[in-house]
Amino acid sequence: MDELSHPDFPHSQEALVLVSGIQAVPIVEEVSEIVRSYIQNRIMPANPVGDALHLALASYHKCDYLLTWNCKHIANPNKFHQIRMCNISCPFGNGA
Repeated sequence: MDELSHPDFPHSQEALVLVSGIQAVPIVEEVSEIVRSYIQNRIMPANPVGDALHLALASYHKCDYLLTWNCKHIANPNKFHQIRMCNISCPFGNGA
């Protein structure tokens, strides 16, 4: 929501309306641990509220789908194996 609210985001108001009914998942301590692991292993950029958090939330909550336009870090097929290996070693260990 923060990213969509940014004034430089194209069509931000329309995008906010589109996602207004989506329920946010909670950020629990385990998610913070996963974020740290992604950053320490250099899988995601060192911004704890950016890509690492987005991916950690989806992984921890075992989301079936992760909607992203970020092909550099999240939807990058070259990172899928690294992400899976990191998730397997995380406390929740589901390998998502």
